[in-house]
Amino acid sequence: MLRQWVLIPLVMFAATIGMILPTNLLATFESPSFVTYMGAPENDIRIDLQFSADAATVKSHLVADLQADHRVSHVDQYGRVLLTADSPEGERTFRADVGDYSRTTQHFVA
Repeated sequence: MLRQWVLIPLVMFAATIGMILPTNLLATFESPSFVTYMGAPENDIRIDLQFSADAATVKSHLVADLQADHRVSHVDQYGRVLLTADSPEGERTFRADVGDYSRTTQHFVA
């Protein structure tokens, strides 16, 4: 007899999860600040130039074109550098983004 009543709470639990989870995911993905959780500043557009032999030339043309466009209010430039650090396992290499983050919604902990 008790086994029959276990089905009702299980169905209610599954229905609740089936409604709440998609709603929360949608709210998270629609949030403009969602990308900041992954370490990127909140901007309308982001262009990454990587692994290109003429990246400096492309960057200068791209920045000039964006600054000349009346629809673009400001252009921020960031770079990525490779840093090395000593660890007990040996030397480790990691990437770090550098640039002026003062106009972004990024919050850094010192």
